[in-house]
Amino acid sequence: MTGVIEVAAASAAIAVFARNKHEKERQEERVASELYKRFFNADLCEESPDRATIVGNLVGVDVNAVAAVRAIERYQKERRHRFMYLSSSAEHVGDTRTRVLEELKQWLMTLSMDAAISAGTVANRLDYCSQFLLRAPAFEAQNEISFLATLGEVCRHLERLFQQTVSLERTGEAKIGHLLSLGKELVEATKPVLRFSLFAPQSALDEADAALPDFDLSTAGGRLVAALLREVHFRRLGDSPGELEGSTSPGFPELLEETSRSWLEAPSAGQDSGLLVAFAQEAHVEARKSFLDLCRHLDRFCFFLMALQPYQKVAAAGGDAALCWLRRGLCHLLQELGKALLQLRQARLAVLHASKKHLQELAKQLPKSGKLERRWMQDLRHIDDQRLDELHKILSKGFAEVQSMISAAREVELKSMAKQGLQNIASAFLSADFQARCSLALPDRLAAEMRELASGVPVGAVGVAQISS
Repeated sequence: MTGVIEVAAASAAIAVFARNKHEKERQEERVASELYKRFFNADLCEESPDRATIVGNLVGVDVNAVAAVRAIERYQKERRHRFMYLSSSAEHVGDTRTRVLEELKQWLMTLSMDAAISAGTVANRLDYCSQFLLRAPAFEAQNEISFLATLGEVCRHLERLFQQTVSLERTGEAKIGHLLSLGKELVEATKPVLRFSLFAPQSALDEADAALPDFDLSTAGGRLVAALLREVHFRRLGDSPGELEGSTSPGFPELLEETSRSWLEAPSAGQDSGLLVAFAQEAHVEARKSFLDLCRHLDRFCFFLMALQPYQKVAAAGGDAALCWLRRGLCHLLQELGKALLQLRQARLAVLHASKKHLQELAKQLPKSGKLERRWMQDLRHIDDQRLDELHKILSKGFAEVQSMISAAREVELKSMAKQGLQNIASAFLSADFQARCSLALPDRLAAEMRELASGVPVGAVGVAQISS
């Protein structure tokens, strides 16, 4: 009878264990799937192998990634099924922990020493692994080398990799280069607004276009825009037509002031304005004012954009640390660019609002419209308003990203990493082991200088050192 009771008790215990084990596995699967979906927008089961693998020689893989892979393999080697606190050597197939670690291992093996590693990508992986540690109750284990302990070790290696990638990353150069490219496209896309929005066509015939300059230099408006495109910053940007470079006409500021007086102070703009007849009338004085504002703010935007070029060269030589050192000047420049960009957009919208309104009026009386008016209506198709809006939005976001990249918090981060690196160098250099192997005497004060560097260095010094080297 006693034996029957013991068997029944054992069966009940087995049933409870199996039920608890199943519930635990489902909880682990749910947590891991949700985290993977959240961080990588993918299905963990589809992206990961279902069996543990052993990787051979990891030639060319980053040393931190190799260390993390070996930590995972140690756990997989020691891992055992536990049944009633007894271990067995059965292989785990398709379970959540195997899938999480195998997918992570696959990613780690892609981190080559020879290829650039994105700090953002490493930070995302580090955050992903850390989320498992924050959900410890869902991944309990009795193993000496546990799943969570393994992920904790992986996190430590990823932290070192993150510090390494941030210190080497030169995102500033790429971001500023992208802003310069987008800014150039914006200037180019704005030229049709200058040419076609308010000005009268130089000819009513399409075939006459090839023989005509972009702007009629015999008109006040044509001379104004030509002077704008002759400015040094426009020529440096590469947008100034070659035939205008040798002109001896007055400069843009003088012509802007002169044109403002003739277009805004008198009831009408005058016969030599170059404007479509309707826009030269008193009723469209606000449209003329908006056009002059468009020229003014385009000039400011292009000027400040060209002032951004030297910062790209500094970033190429000294990395993001050098940009952090120049933060005050660069932030001021980015604020000026952002303001000029906003004012440029507002002026463009006002000019195009006047053009579209007049277009609607002409469309209502199309049979009565003259050839020049109909040609003006056709020319408006050259203005890509949608692309201009996209460029304004992307540039505005880009200016904010660069400001964030050179923030005080980022400077502290870079300074901390630079200090740690110098401390490591100094510790190795000043060690008795290192000096015992030196065949040459150390230069005077070198040891003292190394200690001074290790005790603290401003991030700007790192940037300047990189530039000068």
